[in-house]
Amino acid sequence: MLSIDNIKINSTPDFNRFVKVLKRTGKPDRVPFFELFSNIHEKVAGHLVKKNDCKDEQEYKYRMQAIYNKRLGYDYFEMFSPCYLPSAAHKHGESDRAYVQGGDSLVGTWEEMEKYPWPDTKQISWRNFERVKDFLPEGMKCVAMSPGGIEEAVILNIMGYEKLCMAFYDDRKLVQEVFDRVGNFMVYLFEHYVQYDFVGAVTISDDLGFKTSTMIPPAEIRQFIFPWYKKLVKIAHDAGRPVILHSCGNLKEIYEEIIGMGIDAKHSYENVIMPVWEFKKVYGKRITPLGGFDVDKICRETEAQVREHTRFLIDNCAQDGGYAIGTGNSVADYININNFLSMLEEAFNYSK
Repeated sequence: MLSIDNIKINSTPDFNRFVKVLKRTGKPDRVPFFELFSNIHEKVAGHLVKKNDCKDEQEYKYRMQAIYNKRLGYDYFEMFSPCYLPSAAHKHGESDRAYVQGGDSLVGTWEEMEKYPWPDTKQISWRNFERVKDFLPEGMKCVAMSPGGIEEAVILNIMGYEKLCMAFYDDRKLVQEVFDRVGNFMVYLFEHYVQYDFVGAVTISDDLGFKTSTMIPPAEIRQFIFPWYKKLVKIAHDAGRPVILHSCGNLKEIYEEIIGMGIDAKHSYENVIMPVWEFKKVYGKRITPLGGFDVDKICRETEAQVREHTRFLIDNCAQDGGYAIGTGNSVADYININNFLSMLEEAFNYSK
């Protein structure tokens, strides 16, 4: 079985390797790796950090993540928002996972919208965010991620899916107000992200679709969401930072607009919707695909099959350099760790 202690990866972090892929400016020395986030840091690297030697939980997490990312060959350090919008999500049973039902909502009226605990940006502390610079391996920079996205926040945190859909017909002014408040919050975060030299790229994490379509009609996305995307892209690009969009679902009806607004790279692929190699053929000269090793495959196939598919992805997505390999979504805590590490090891040695 592979582990972080015996994996055959010997890589020096180089954020420029990753940027070359994001901007499609040439072929790097090897295919970089990318994940939106990983929930297996402790399972894989927890034994390499002594918790008692750390000042607090944040230092423990940063040290563990730094070892994990460096030894497994990543060129970046994923960073989360210092503040999240209060959510209607709630836990079910003993799981740590929180869920939102279609009818869960905190805002359905103007009165509820005013009572919603919108964050006071003047009270947000960036202390723990700033501390990451003390633990970044040499050569790495951070990829700072939005706390959900424009649509996700409205659906999962604030209005809920059912009330949002009804409000499109009953009170579009309320819908606009909620989207605008969320958008301004995201603008505040992105304006702060790009002030830090250690932040090398930003991610808009916003699941816009499901298996067969977008979550809300494309016309509503164009009116309420894309104007804010354009503002976030401009903030990042004006500061010289590439922009990654992570979005699950079938986005075929809006891909051209996503590309047209200048987003540099797209993450999250599911084979039953559109395999990453098909996306590469259709859109890959104008936007960089990231990841795409279907999560179902990496969970259930044999190690030999995983290695074979890894080579297939590199052969079919990385010949011009515009690709970074990883899972189709994220490294969840239920993933087959041996298969995941096999993907990384095979990609590192094969793509060189």
